Amino acid sequence: GDSGLSLALLKLLIDTEPRLSPYVYVFSIPSSDKASLKILADLADGIVTWGGDEAIRAVRAMAPAGCKLMEWGHRLSFAYCSGIPMEKDLEDLSRHIIRTGGLLCSSCQVIYLDTEDLDKARSFCRRFLPILESAAAEGHQTPGQAAQGTLHGYEHVLELAVADSKAQVFRGRGCSVTLCPDQKLELSPLHGNILVKCLPREKLVRALFPQRGRLQTAGLLCPPQEREELRRLL
Repeated sequence: GDSGLSLALLKLLIDTEPRLSPYVYVFSIPSSDKASLKILADLADGIVTWGGDEAIRAVRAMAPAGCKLMEWGHRLSFAYCSGIPMEKDLEDLSRHIIRTGGLLCSSCQVIYLDTEDLDKARSFCRRFLPILESAAAEGHQTPGQAAQGTLHGYEHVLELAVADSKAQVFRGRGCSVTLCPDQKLELSPLHGNILVKCLPREKLVRALFPQRGRLQTAGLLCPPQEREELRRLL
């Protein structure tokens, strides 16, 4: 379904370095044609796959013994906040959220707080929202960018309403902060709309373990004397 883009890029690669030509072959085989894919898998020293859990499970079932399997796919990153973070750290985090739009594997999707106290979490959200708003006002260079953040925020609110979620949304201009009742690491609503969840450090490993194959980057906001302990834990 790439309209020939892969072929064009591979041809450009071979035109640039003709010595690669004997080693590059392209077959357009749908994933439903398992017999043909199995023939290729049996010939392979390695298989690279991009996709979700189902795609990876299918390739694992197909790969012969001794064939190296290289898994690619979307990764998830987060920030972990302990204590009362400094204003500069929150400003840097907010600029990161706006600048990346949540679209990179290294983008912060969830801000975890080292607490189980929902009142403290609400206070954090109320403090962080104007900082995120300021970053959005500075980072959204066009009306379209600001509208995109707002639309994603509206869509997120509607989805929560349909799901009868207990999440609390703090809405700003071109951004939002959502306090969620669970501890799951998941994709944020993107484009300046961030999730906040309570996760005391003694529950951190258990909460992150289900996503162990997708973890990439953790941003750490904490007092200096706690950094080494939390760094080792992460």
